Amino acid sequence: LLHFQFVDWSDFKDYQQGKPKKQKIALLTFDDGLREFHDVVAPILERKGVFAMNFINPKYIDNQDLMFRCKASLIIDNILHSTKNHTAVSDFFQLKNASLKILIKRIQLINYLDQKKLDEIAEKIDLDFDYFLKTQKPYLTSEELQKLSAKGFGISAHGWDHPLYFELSDEEQLQNTFKSLDFMEENGFISDSFAFPFSDFGVKQQFFSELFKQRKMFCSFGSAGIKLDSFEKNYHRIPM
Repeated sequence: LLHFQFVDWSDFKDYQQGKPKKQKIALLTFDDGLREFHDVVAPILERKGVFAMNFINPKYIDNQDLMFRCKASLIIDNILHSTKNHTAVSDFFQLKNASLKILIKRIQLINYLDQKKLDEIAEKIDLDFDYFLKTQKPYLTSEELQKLSAKGFGISAHGWDHPLYFELSDEEQLQNTFKSLDFMEENGFISDSFAFPFSDFGVKQQFFSELFKQRKMFCSFGSAGIKLDSFEKNYHRIPM
């Protein structure tokens, strides 16, 4: 706050289009639509008078499902505290007497396309993801999203279900993006921006051309830090 003027989405667009500014601007963003944004982050930002955006995955709103990396994390936590389940996961991977380090690595290597394996492992160790979602409620609800939006916080697209984009076909990349943008339009949220889940690594120029051709987009966001992109409307965020 000493060095930057934090802006909202409307001001960010104005400044990008040449509106004069008193000092350097910053757009603060969060990802994934987690409940802590409502319970912890937003009250702090409100006291400071700072605007922020949250790029969400609609599939997980209202705690309908859990992102695959979160499932992997819960499985790892489970086997760290249970010798019996450590053995069950070793058997699943057909790795007899595998060390915790090896099992953790194998679990972490399960990608978006193979995420059903995580459900299979969870079943073997009696880990109930639905119970976790019901009791812990890690994600924002539709009501909380509307409440945040009414207060001036931006809600925008982060892909439908947080895929690794380079693993998808060109058509799947667009479908996943459009589905998340449709959700923004239907709920009155910000529908002219999109932030890549994980990163835009491996995404072809054709994706950007089609996205900006078919939708009224102001920009997209990567996460490669301080750099310019070959596609001038793809701005890179600084991960913190």
